Amino acid sequence: MEKTIPTEEQKHWRTRLQNAGLADVTAAMIEAAGPLSILAAQGLYLAEPLLNGFSRNSSVAKLAEILEDREKSQQFADMLRKPVEK
Repeated sequence: MEKTIPTEEQKHWRTRLQNAGLADVTAAMIEAAGPLSILAAQGLYLAEPLLNGFSRNSSVAKLAEILEDREKSQQFADMLRKPVEK
């Protein structure tokens, strides 16, 4: 798998999940879901109007895009396990 530079959306979600203490759990769920992460992405698309109501930043669709692509989702899971660089 080719290493790519994390996007701003990936960094945003990593920070949010790490601050909430959910980074390791989320990474494990992404890795365990494997091909089923596409279904999780579809669920996010369906829930997007509701979820965006709780957030000033409408980045739910970007998270769904990450989950739709197997390489991007694996890279995101790997990124979640690393500490946030300050």
